[in-house]
Amino acid sequence: DLDQPLHELLPFEEIAHDERYEQITARHVLTHRTGFPNWRSETGGEMTIAFDPGTDFRYSGEGIQYLERVVSHVVGEPIEAILLREVQEPMGFVNNTWFAANEELLRVVAHGHSVKRAYDARPPTRPGMAHSMHTEAGALANFMVSILAGRGLSTETYDEAFTLVSRSQPEVSEHDVPWQRGFGLGFSITESPYGIAFGHGGNNGDFHAMFEAYRDHGIGYVVMGNNERAWALNEVLRRFLIAGRGVPSTLDGDAP
Repeated sequence: DLDQPLHELLPFEEIAHDERYEQITARHVLTHRTGFPNWRSETGGEMTIAFDPGTDFRYSGEGIQYLERVVSHVVGEPIEAILLREVQEPMGFVNNTWFAANEELLRVVAHGHSVKRAYDARPPTRPGMAHSMHTEAGALANFMVSILAGRGLSTETYDEAFTLVSRSQPEVSEHDVPWQRGFGLGFSITESPYGIAFGHGGNNGDFHAMFEAYRDHGIGYVVMGNNERAWALNEVLRRFLIAGRGVPSTLDGDAP
């Protein structure tokens, strides 16, 4: 039940000082409406709630981590076992995908780069659903194609997941055409002139990643880069592959 308060399933003692946390549901977590910070390090190590749950948007890795603990507790298995059975195997998302450091990952993991230096790769020692996935573009593309094919969930659930709930950004315009962006259930959602797009991005500074698919057209793309300026490639691909306007001669800011 996406609307059952999570504390009824597993209390979160570190935020129990704020009784509003008892309102938080899985739906709040998936749409990033818990009020939690992205990471508690942003608030000096303290867990806080910035607004009444469900009333505003604030992207939160801490919320995803809480939901991870709840799911693992309810199912009674480690989260990696649940992922493999319920998501990775049915969605064709197994090869070259890891959620914590191991010998195989350490042999192939990429190093991040800035314009000045390369960084040592340090995969986390335990899985974290908000941050630890290491994969390749082909594997993530399999996941995206499975979603486009409607595997694993009912049509009604997918329709709900692809409905924009949390408006994370004000309306923006590209070539005088409005775009509205935000979140549905776990997915970043874009209401564009080309239809509803779903996906998710990642930005760790020296690594950038994005996958985006346009449901009505059955098309999408995955891009990953191990440098701090790779995000611009996503904008180029959207314009070239989706908008059909071709690669622009110039980009806003410095090109990668």
